[in-house]
Amino acid sequence: MSTGQNSHDHEKDNVWAEFVATHGPGTAVRGLVSQVNPHGITVRIVPGVMGFVPIEEIATYTVDEPQDTLWPDDIVEAIVTDVEPSTKRVGLSIRQLVSQRAGRTGSAVSPSEREQFWATTALSKSFRPAICPDVSQWPLGSVLEPAYKQGPLSERLSGSLQALCQETNSMAAAVIRLDPDTETVALVVTVGMLASESADMLRHLRFSPLEEIWRGQTVVDNKGRQQETAKFRFLLRFLDFDACMGVPIVVEGRIDHALLLFGRGVEYGDQAVLAAAVSSTLISVLLEKSRAEEELSTLQQLSLLALLSSTAFHEVSNRLSATEFYLDNLHAKFRSPEMLMDLTSLNEGLLRVAQDIHEVKRIMAQYLELGRVQETEAIEVSSLLETIAQILKPLTRRERIQLSLELTKGLLPVVGVKRHLEQACLNLVLHAIRQAAYNPHGSVSIKTDHSNKHLCPIQIRVTDNGPGIHRRAWDRIFELGYTTQPDDSGLGLYIARSMVESLSGRLFVEDSIMFLGSTFLMQLPAMAAS
Repeated sequence: MSTGQNSHDHEKDNVWAEFVATHGPGTAVRGLVSQVNPHGITVRIVPGVMGFVPIEEIATYTVDEPQDTLWPDDIVEAIVTDVEPSTKRVGLSIRQLVSQRAGRTGSAVSPSEREQFWATTALSKSFRPAICPDVSQWPLGSVLEPAYKQGPLSERLSGSLQALCQETNSMAAAVIRLDPDTETVALVVTVGMLASESADMLRHLRFSPLEEIWRGQTVVDNKGRQQETAKFRFLLRFLDFDACMGVPIVVEGRIDHALLLFGRGVEYGDQAVLAAAVSSTLISVLLEKSRAEEELSTLQQLSLLALLSSTAFHEVSNRLSATEFYLDNLHAKFRSPEMLMDLTSLNEGLLRVAQDIHEVKRIMAQYLELGRVQETEAIEVSSLLETIAQILKPLTRRERIQLSLELTKGLLPVVGVKRHLEQACLNLVLHAIRQAAYNPHGSVSIKTDHSNKHLCPIQIRVTDNGPGIHRRAWDRIFELGYTTQPDDSGLGLYIARSMVESLSGRLFVEDSIMFLGSTFLMQLPAMAAS
């Protein structure tokens, strides 16, 4: 046996010895599902140490097919039941750990609870994670690749233009938009230009052949320096180029956008025109997707308002019923002459009525604020989350969910449209409430933090103790229409991520342990301190 093999075996023995010394029966361990077979699952606890969970120890109910319950790469926690040093085997039980965490003494839950619990955990057998194509290997792959990346629309458009400039050896590029009402041109995004150059370009574009582009024609001009004949000669006053190309962009069946390319020391040929056409199509898709997301966001906001309004209506009705009861009591009490001088009772009754009226006004103000159209502003994250917790209080009370807040003091504000952050947070917390509702002791926590280690230092964590999310579905759950519940539209998390990205932030699953719950992390940029 080679020296290298001996060293590797010795290292494995050390890992095993260290594990046995610190993990006896009854201790909890965390690991990744490595294999799933009809008799149970194999879990990789640490490199070099594997554990096995028999089928009867997977869940607090009877599992018929382990592959319908857990997938490879799922994160699980389990209790060590036995350790066999001679065979280096570790016995594990997820069932015991889940029972301990839930405070159960029995070994199984009722069938009805099992069906409810599993409704969100068991995904379709036929589902497998979607494979994103490696477009970088395709023809013109460098132009295609930015469209597959996540992020705000402006970043994806800029990435697309930068890739196109590299492909065509262009020095600058721009996407412009025509306002059909005022017939003025506005810049959507530019690369390779200074702000002053972009402003100058807008002033001189009206002397350029835009009408040909708006009619659907691709205009190529390789006579940039021949000012008398060049079609884009007026743009030479602020930008030094030899060649220019204008390509129409069709958005929702109308040509109201155009792609402009500028090159120095190049001549645009058929390959460059093809690359620009591919890029204009991708930009069209990105713009249409952005508009669709805005429309979906509006529709989903209305759906949210409808859902929350039903709980608000119930809350207001209860308050008004109590007010009516107090007024009836006061009326009955003060009809008798001997009670007319009881000012203390009168004062207490009127105070209760005033409190109920104030509460009704507060509830209505919160819901009216959700539908208000807003501009970009400095958003106080803690205040926004406290308002959301108040709005959701009737729903959490109805679903018997404990909602807790742990807010860091002194967080810097976030700059953006407040409605976007409200909708993202509402969607995220509502998703957590739905997951936690399958746990008899459901809970959701919202925590904020500030980390200087990230470009987006404001952190919002939403944690539930629901059934957990398969590791291979952590990205899939943010796709449009993806859902595991029959009464869910599959819009919530998709729109939440879109809204967060519109604020130049990130939203993703930070952690999820099967049967025990999930944590979502929202990262947002902070407003610069004055």
